[in-house]
Amino acid sequence: MRRRRSITKEVNVVVKKKKQAFRRPTKKRRMELARELRDLVAAYDQRRSQRALDRLVRFCRLDNHFERGFIVDAFVALHGEMPKAVVQVAREMAKAKDNRPGRIGANVLYALYKGDYEKCKRVIIRRLKYDPEYVQAMVCGLCYTCPDAAAEDLPKLFRHRSHAVRLGALHGLEAIGVRHPRIAFEYLDEYKATDDEVEKFWVEHVLALNLIPKRTSFSMQRLKSWLKEGAEVTREIVEEAVSQARKHYAVGKEKMPGFYEKLKETAAKWADDSSVYVSEVGKKLKKAFKK
Repeated sequence: MRRRRSITKEVNVVVKKKKQAFRRPTKKRRMELARELRDLVAAYDQRRSQRALDRLVRFCRLDNHFERGFIVDAFVALHGEMPKAVVQVAREMAKAKDNRPGRIGANVLYALYKGDYEKCKRVIIRRLKYDPEYVQAMVCGLCYTCPDAAAEDLPKLFRHRSHAVRLGALHGLEAIGVRHPRIAFEYLDEYKATDDEVEKFWVEHVLALNLIPKRTSFSMQRLKSWLKEGAEVTREIVEEAVSQARKHYAVGKEKMPGFYEKLKETAAKWADDSSVYVSEVGKKLKKAFKK
């Protein structure tokens, strides 16, 4: 097997963010955040001034994603008390060029309007100019919140001019695939031999995270058909995806009942397959189960 190229800068950024450690806010800290947020929104509701909005933006510049998540919930709770003010604040913050408050603004709108898929999508897509990486994450989030609507919208998402939107849809297949595995594989089929390292990363991630562990029989059957085509990059993707799924859900901390046995049985069958490409990957996976 040829040496795998290093993952591009875009994926490295994602990995680094995942590794960055933050503490969840304590009860006292949550009360402080909620109280200050309420005061700032009330001040904006009274004055509707740029100064009041700037104070809110400064307050929301949080690197701690746990605290950002809490503020989203707090904004949604306030929406019941002062809907016009909260929606206006969220809209203004979603337009902000600063990534962090802009992200919170988009998140709040996403939460407030989660019943309206098209409205959420329009607001999120508007941030492409300022923050394509975040748009990618939010398109994936839409797929999780509205998997049926997103499944119907996939043709448009995958034809979008922005690579960030297309990557977000690719990542979102992990949510859509649990409910609609056939639809998910219709789009994954287009990426099974991609030379783009970022796309390879997300294909492996989507397969390993949800499709292989939760739709095992169907996924392994489709992956076997991929292998028969013989592309080297496809063999790399399949081997890596199955290995990740095995590590996390068959022998790791998040064990799924019966998953180990299913994967082990499939690896043994692949190892004896008449296709040299299927057999090659099967033998490697079979060895992993002996360790």
